[in-house]
Order: sequence, then structure tokens, then C-alpha cells
Amino acid sequence: MTSLIVNPITMSSEDDILSKIKSWMTSTEFPSNSSVSDERFISKWQILSPVSLKVISALIDEGGINVKETSVRRCLREKYGFGKIDASTAVRNAKLEFISTDLVKLIPDTNSGDELSLHPTWKWHIYREVNRLKKESG
Repeated sequence: MTSLIVNPITMSSEDDILSKIKSWMTSTEFPSNSSVSDERFISKWQILSPVSLKVISALIDEGGINVKETSVRRCLREKYGFGKIDASTAVRNAKLEFISTDLVKLIPDTNSGDELSLHPTWKWHIYREVNRLKKESG
């Protein structure tokens, strides 16, 4: 036996299981990495402008890891209603904030275009906050 389940939660149906999993995935009650301070994350998160938060949302919409800047700009235009120039400006300005907070990694690639990735240390916290913002807005 490679694992032992202690105090399992019994569930009555597949819908119940899916509901519990969805609830757990969007929970804000516990961090996935206890070595990371929630207060430290919040201090970084509060530095970000509303436009940078949209850029992070677009980055997540595109997968969150190793996403081409062009994909983020396209998502900002198609999903968030940015104009072409505004989307480019948003990504450019957000990158400056990402450098100072280290919440998003910038990966230069002169051959096929620069990429953005959520920083693995802060990924859970970022998803939590983006989910919270989405719930508040609608």
C-alpha cells in the first residue's frame, strides 16, 4: 500500500464530489505553501495597478505559464475590451510592476517572442486573489 486515507470524507454522488472539489479549489482558507507569508504576498499584490491585475487575469486565461506576450495582448483585446495600443501599453507597464513585485516572471525570447509566467512561489495566492476579484465583479 503506497498511501493511507485517514478520516475520509464520504460523498453521496458524483455531483457532490465535483461540488466539493470546486469549493476546495477556490477556497481562501489555506495557502498551498505554508513557507510563504500571506502578508508578504498582500504587500506585493497591493502595489499592482488595476490594469496590471487585468494583465494577470489575461495571463491566467491563457494558461499562466510560459505565455507569449502576444497571447496576453490578444486576450486583453478580445476578452477585456482593450484597444490594440492600450493592450500593448498595459502589458509594457505591467511588466515594470512585475519586475518590482516578482509575482510574474518575464522570460525574454528574441526568436519567438517574450513570455510571461506566474511565479511558482506566489501562484496559489495569485489564483486566490483573481478568483476573489472575479466574484466581487460579477
